[in-house]
Amino acid sequence: MVIPMPDAIDDETAAQLIAMPLSALMLLEFLQVREGQWILQNAANGAVGKALAMLSKARGVHCVNLVRRDAGVAEMEALGIDNTISTAQSDWMAQVQTRLAGGSIAAAVDSVGGRASSELMTLLGDGGTLVSFGSMTGEPMQLNSGDVIFKQATVKGFWGSKVSQAMAPDDKRRLVGELLELAARGGLSLPVDGVFGLDEVAAAAAASSNRAGTARCCCAREVEPTVGRLLLIWHRDSRPTVGSTGLRQPTNGRLYRDCGSRPAVGCTGSVAADQRSALPGCA
Repeated sequence: MVIPMPDAIDDETAAQLIAMPLSALMLLEFLQVREGQWILQNAANGAVGKALAMLSKARGVHCVNLVRRDAGVAEMEALGIDNTISTAQSDWMAQVQTRLAGGSIAAAVDSVGGRASSELMTLLGDGGTLVSFGSMTGEPMQLNSGDVIFKQATVKGFWGSKVSQAMAPDDKRRLVGELLELAARGGLSLPVDGVFGLDEVAAAAAASSNRAGTARCCCAREVEPTVGRLLLIWHRDSRPTVGSTGLRQPTNGRLYRDCGSRPAVGCTGSVAADQRSALPGCA
């Protein structure tokens, strides 16, 4: 799909939007939660977790974010993400209940598996939904049957490609529009840790591997002065995202094309439709 990009969104953000943030927004939609309700997620300082926290806030949904390290709390706060709790603290489950202030968890997202699944189920409210998004431990979900039965809980799996295939085109456009609006007004922070030339790809990959957490690196190369540049975005917790961004023109804006495959290839360009084939990935 080809998506107009407003000038308020920089190239580095544009290159990332149709990847983790869109997955996070589809996940939020999948949870079917309403404004004012609470959700809970572990591995919250991953790329999808951070995006889910920001998108939930924008929709008025309260999100409790679990991270494994105390330092992860400060990392999230630096991005304006609150309600973050470190599971390294012995009383972290009690801290979650304190944040809820009498409320209940309507849905929880598990990206860890193993014992962590049972912990989320314990905190889930009656009639709540537990969604398996991934398994960082590689272990099967451990669930207490009593919690599932007496809470009348629902357990689901989320696979982005299947959800995307089943989603109506109008709904996809609506979600992308929501992302663009939020990014344009500064409500979606997608930091880039470094910018490297394409002749420095090895250095970019090394920098990404050596960073703690979920660092990203960006490689940029000018293709032609009037055409654009190629961007490669590394996520430590995902495969690379590749995109080409065109230079803007005041009247035409920019375009981003998601080819729907991994690595994702996109092109943005401030060019007429009959000129897009000149941009890499836009033929």
